[in-house]
Amino acid sequence: MRREGILQEVEDRLKLMRGLRAMTYIDATLRDDLIEAERQAEKGGAACGLMAMVNEGFWLTMNREVQIALVLDHSCSVIRLTGSLLQVRDENDNLLGEWVPLEKAEKLKDQENVHFLSRDFVLYRDIPLKGAPRIVLPAVDFPFLHGIEGIVNVTSASPSGPTDELIRCRLGLGGTDLLSHVVGFDLDIQPSAERVNSVRENSCP
Repeated sequence: MRREGILQEVEDRLKLMRGLRAMTYIDATLRDDLIEAERQAEKGGAACGLMAMVNEGFWLTMNREVQIALVLDHSCSVIRLTGSLLQVRDENDNLLGEWVPLEKAEKLKDQENVHFLSRDFVLYRDIPLKGAPRIVLPAVDFPFLHGIEGIVNVTSASPSGPTDELIRCRLGLGGTDLLSHVVGFDLDIQPSAERVNSVRENSCP
């Protein structure tokens, strides 16, 4: 399958997602703007600048060959399906705490080593702190593209506040309570049998 056909199939699949309000493939100009917005957000840190922040999922997604920006409403299941959207880690990458979906929260509520700051955010008491803690936004599972031939290494991420606002504004949905999300993947295009045979027939002996 050619690149154009693969990208069209991806677009068609995404349009089936519940809660999708807008989408666009990220071109070089938009990618540069999103990267700059995310860099500025990380410089500002989290908790009013009291903690460092890194959006690991965003940078992983931006390293993929193809990226797509989505704007979703709250009926979309992307957030509900993910295992973690926000983590607190130390300098040795130990997991100190995290946002958890409600199903996981139910399983953790009786564990002595778990302290609930809210109904969906926990701290782990038995993890010794090594250095300064930091906020980490990890990559988010994105099963909606599973099974599409020609794409590999699918990942996704929730952007920080400024990047989220930039995406929604570019798609004409600024100033709303909608959510943006970025998806990335690599292409794995195998040459067709006809093309391989043609190359062999026309190659020099």
